[in-house]
Amino acid sequence: METPVRVLQVFNQMNRAGAETMLMNLYRNMDQSRIQFDFIVFEKAEGMLDQEIRELGGHIHYIPKLSFKSVWSYIKSWDDFFNENRGYKIIHSHIRSTASIYLYRAKKHGLITIAHSHSTVEGKDKKIHYIIKRILELPLGKIADYHFACSDAAAKWLFGSGILQSRSYHLLKNAIDSETFRYNPEKEKQMKEIWKMSGKFVIGHVGRFSTPKNHKKLIDIFETLVQMDDTSRLVLVGDGELKKNIEKQVREKRLENKVVFAGMQKDVSGFMQMMDVFVMPSLYEGLPVSAIEAQAAGIPCILSDAVTEEVIVNDSVKRLPIGASTQIWAEEILKYKSWKKTDTQKLIVESGYDIKDTSKWLTEFYLSLLNSCQTS
Repeated sequence: METPVRVLQVFNQMNRAGAETMLMNLYRNMDQSRIQFDFIVFEKAEGMLDQEIRELGGHIHYIPKLSFKSVWSYIKSWDDFFNENRGYKIIHSHIRSTASIYLYRAKKHGLITIAHSHSTVEGKDKKIHYIIKRILELPLGKIADYHFACSDAAAKWLFGSGILQSRSYHLLKNAIDSETFRYNPEKEKQMKEIWKMSGKFVIGHVGRFSTPKNHKKLIDIFETLVQMDDTSRLVLVGDGELKKNIEKQVREKRLENKVVFAGMQKDVSGFMQMMDVFVMPSLYEGLPVSAIEAQAAGIPCILSDAVTEEVIVNDSVKRLPIGASTQIWAEEILKYKSWKKTDTQKLIVESGYDIKDTSKWLTEFYLSLLNSCQTS
């Protein structure tokens, strides 16, 4: 039996966030007798996905984070790792800030390097740590052998506008298991009964409680919506560093009995089924997996204009300016109160967002890299 090709994937920690979810979707759907994923992480604590990775046959390696005082030891940690693990031929990076350092070291050790952009960030934050990160990111376009992105906008932001014409660039859509998320009226009824949402107008959001997701604006929008329609309820799926701040905001607005903090969920598809409208007022995004999942579940989506147009699969998606008033957002949401959800899975597949096709493509891409490495 042939030994699978083991590809190194680099993340901060394997929790249920957007990029991590996307990669795990691919991993689950790959032929693991041909391709295996191993992971390098910078957080020593157990990640939420670590156990599943081990069950799928993957290994998890730990390298300490870079700090101002540990630049040389950080570089040495990578050199030591590559010296001790000479079987790896491909490294696929999902971290921007220090990727130029470790991908450069990986190339010195003979590995093929892939840098992957999952987001766009507006350059409004002038804090010193942001500036340093941007300086570190600048060489990525030249250092990496191949450049992946979830959208053309995400590619241009990280690698520069010229990347779109480069032969090294590949658009890798944030594909999902469309069969799992397809609209199921029985599941919708069941979930609404379990969460006491029967007869309610359920607004939903899936995402990490972090600055880019703009939960503060979402709560402000929901407050206005409740004033217009008291049957409205808000379901928030996810966790993160700003969760306590948002819980406080909800209490201050006396919305506790109308907002559900569902936390991290293994079965996000079930929660999608009970949502009537998906709302995402993000400050910046790459191409959010959750917006594709919502469309697969037949849910109308109201997104900020910071979310790339490439995410739009069907005609029930509306993009609004981030700065638009909560009144405008609430009015747009209410337009979909009588919307009848339908099975839109076919549209997801036709738009290239189905995980089965994407995982096949990535498998063949990795194998072609290995073949070129062996024949050169």
